[in-house]
Amino acid sequence: MQCRANTGSFLVLGLLMALPAAAGAPEAPPSPPSVDSAAATEFLIGNTVFVLAHEFGHAIIRDFNVPILGLEENSADTLAAGVLILAERATAADSPDSGAFSRLLGMAAVGNVLTWRSGLEVGNPELIYWAQHDLSVRRAARIVCLLVGSDGANFGWLVEAGLVPEVRAETCPDEYAMAEHAVDWVGRTYGQFRDGRGTDEGREITIRYFDPATPAQARLLKRLRDGQVIEKVTEFYDRAFRFPEPLTVRLVSCGTPNAYWDPGARQLRFCYELLEAFNKLSVDSTVSRAYAALLKREIIFFDRTESPSSGVVP
Repeated sequence: MQCRANTGSFLVLGLLMALPAAAGAPEAPPSPPSVDSAAATEFLIGNTVFVLAHEFGHAIIRDFNVPILGLEENSADTLAAGVLILAERATAADSPDSGAFSRLLGMAAVGNVLTWRSGLEVGNPELIYWAQHDLSVRRAARIVCLLVGSDGANFGWLVEAGLVPEVRAETCPDEYAMAEHAVDWVGRTYGQFRDGRGTDEGREITIRYFDPATPAQARLLKRLRDGQVIEKVTEFYDRAFRFPEPLTVRLVSCGTPNAYWDPGARQLRFCYELLEAFNKLSVDSTVSRAYAALLKREIIFFDRTESPSSGVVP
């Protein structure tokens, strides 16, 4: 992969410094994790990072009155995916972090696929017709298309495997070019990257951890805190943007799997129940297969009776 630090570098430099991409894992694990364990960890962290980036996207759009065309939810997704892809493209091919940002984003796509497969959206006409969020399967397709469009040489296998229909794949480079332009424009227009600001006492973004409601929530939270995942994502946005007023990232038990930006309270709330939801999805065999495929950048079918589908949802 060629280093592309000149493109989107305003935002990407901050992310590369704040979020070393080794999936937020502890620097010295006691023993090599199994494939399934590594996949589950990557899935948990990838989906958490994407959700946080999505909600920070809402904060940016609202705080800076960013002009958008279309649904705000789609714009927040584009900001989240675009920042991670730009970070990937700015990472040298021989770097230990090469491929890590795209794997995190790929795991977010898998999370949306599994959410769709759960059937919770299919039988909900109000959600299908009126929800501001796209259906999960559409969000997954958008992420995969952006990956393909960003680097056909490294992600063309997604098309060859049938995960992206050829008719859509033809439009992905143009779709990505527009997304990249938009993300870079937001950074250059509203951002203010300041090297070293993450250690300043006067930070504008603070993090508050509240007590988990269950031992399971506590264990999942520990996995994130061991790798300082929340801190690294928050540090990036704190470096990259001077928000007009301080804001707080609150991790709390809400009673429902959710995350949202509350502009009135100036809080980004991330519910521990969402971690539990990600953890339940992570045991699906699709997660370990996707992890292996993203590592090798080729499709892997563990069950030889399976065949590629005509889209991202098998």
